[in-house]
Amino acid sequence: MSSPFQLIKERLEATLARSRQRFSPRRLLRRSDGLAVLDGGRGAPIWIIARGFCAYTVIDAQGVPASRRKGFAALALQRWSPFPDLGHHIEWVGARAMVWAWSIAQVRELPDARVAPLPKKAWPESIFRGQVLDDGICLVADDEGVEGRVWRQGLLAASQWWPETPDLAEWNTFLRGVGQPATRSVPVVQHEVLSSQPWTRQRLDSLNTITGQHRTFLQAGALALAVALLAIPLASSLRIMTKTIMLDRVIAREAAASANLLEAREATERDLAVVDDLLELRPPARQLELMAAVIGAVPGSDWRLLEWTMQDSRTLRVLMQVPNPDPTAIVKALESSRLLSNVSVDLGRAQNEVTIKATVGRARAEQVAAP
Repeated sequence: MSSPFQLIKERLEATLARSRQRFSPRRLLRRSDGLAVLDGGRGAPIWIIARGFCAYTVIDAQGVPASRRKGFAALALQRWSPFPDLGHHIEWVGARAMVWAWSIAQVRELPDARVAPLPKKAWPESIFRGQVLDDGICLVADDEGVEGRVWRQGLLAASQWWPETPDLAEWNTFLRGVGQPATRSVPVVQHEVLSSQPWTRQRLDSLNTITGQHRTFLQAGALALAVALLAIPLASSLRIMTKTIMLDRVIAREAAASANLLEAREATERDLAVVDDLLELRPPARQLELMAAVIGAVPGSDWRLLEWTMQDSRTLRVLMQVPNPDPTAIVKALESSRLLSNVSVDLGRAQNEVTIKATVGRARAEQVAAP
């Protein structure tokens, strides 16, 4: 037969378990084949965005006053964004921001033609795999594909995703692109489980997602009950069980009181999404900026511009006459600009004529090199 103390202990553990279940978020992994349930909490859903959906960059705000860094990062993010409908997550390391970005429309459109509702919160998969390094290079396995990481002084200075383990040439191209020497072999892929906590300095606590007040109250109540169990004789065990029942009622009342706070936060997030959508109505770049980018990037100086066409707001077609054209050099030069990507070069029928096609995007945020 169980003692009164054992019954009280079991009752308290069950109460705390129900509270965690009630306030814990329901985590879903957004994979290429849909949504996979990670945790079965009954709180608001949180999406973990697979690394394959994300682009990554670092925004350097050194020299910017601390009070203005958030606004500086927001402007830099809009300039760099590779997506017209930007979703993002930012983590600060000192004056530098680690930024993951994704297309909201792309992550909402499921493979079965359904459109999933926007979650209240979305996190990139990267921050739940592996751990922070002071300095180093590693290759980490994601749920789909692998991610190359370069760490400098606790900052994820560079990150690149591949659908499968890169070969040596691809790996060395990534390293050279971030100022690292080439290696003789691809590092061993690290297989890390998807953690319930991110490796960033911020920690997501299941009770703190509603309000820190609830967690403090539960911890204080649990400590008081533990002291009472050691100090109060057996005759007072019934009174302790009554206090536990009262604690359940207080938790329920506090949860109901927090509903207004949640509604206000949801309204603010919806307004912010509307503002972001309006900002995205701006054209990617002006014609003068595009011409300056092409003129400054095409190798040599004895070429002629024959035709300039914008097939739509994002597609540029240019016909040029270039002596002894080198398509590879032209592609590398144009893709090094801040405005053009997906550059292709076709040799024309006439001698020395080339047709250049490219996708026009927004200028990327300039990043100041660390001293």
